Amino acid sequence: MITLLIIGSYYRYKTFFEEFKFLNETTSSFELFKSKAYQTPTIAKSGRIYHTAASIPRHIRKSMRVAGGHYIWEVDMSAAQPTLLMLEWLKTSDSNKPEYRLCLKLILEGRIYQYIQENSEYFKALGYANLKKEVLQALYEPNTNSQRNQALNKLFPSFMRWINKLKLRDYRIASHIGQSLEAKIFVEVYKNLPDNIFALVIHDSILCLEDQTLNIKQRLIDRTIEIFPLLKEVTDLNNLFKISLVSIEDNDLMENKNLRLLAEYLKRKKSDSN
Repeated sequence: MITLLIIGSYYRYKTFFEEFKFLNETTSSFELFKSKAYQTPTIAKSGRIYHTAASIPRHIRKSMRVAGGHYIWEVDMSAAQPTLLMLEWLKTSDSNKPEYRLCLKLILEGRIYQYIQENSEYFKALGYANLKKEVLQALYEPNTNSQRNQALNKLFPSFMRWINKLKLRDYRIASHIGQSLEAKIFVEVYKNLPDNIFALVIHDSILCLEDQTLNIKQRLIDRTIEIFPLLKEVTDLNNLFKISLVSIEDNDLMENKNLRLLAEYLKRKKSDSN
């Protein structure tokens, strides 16, 4: 299974790389539609939008720029799926309970994954990518008795009781709720952005230019408050969303290019000497 995943990931990166390299050499829109990398935009039942930019592998997306050489920036929600599910659970929970206050605190600080890693033996040794994957599997998998599910249950017993109860009816309900809430925030904000700015919605984030990051972040905060009125009384929602640079910076790009050229030179030199 691991071998198949690695091979699949390799060919996905290879296909996108080759297709985008080809598109760099053409100005025809028709060539994009003919490309293997092109995906006709579709809207899922959850409201999520799937399109080419959303499917681009993360490392290839980092190598991209907006026309004119501008860096791409990103505004995304901290720990989006756990955050949205916890906020939905908080709607019907007792605000005087310690677990309510803990979950709200972690949401506002953007520290859900960090707290899980620091306070669970099961999750402690995992790197961020695997930690995130394991937490999401615990929330969305059919099995409510897995080790990861039980590990989360120790940290958030009432919240996980709610999640597992949903999954007993249909294990897909929890993921549908998470993705629907995500779409209600990000797609709605994206739809109302000015037509004359660069922006792309990618599930739980919006790509844009640096000068639009603060504007988009505030719109996302306002929209989240609309959906979750319990946040109206909160004075600081700054950590609910984060801003980060997506594109590789010029200095790093040149350094990586020089290292690649050096590796190719040494490889050729070794081959010639043999």
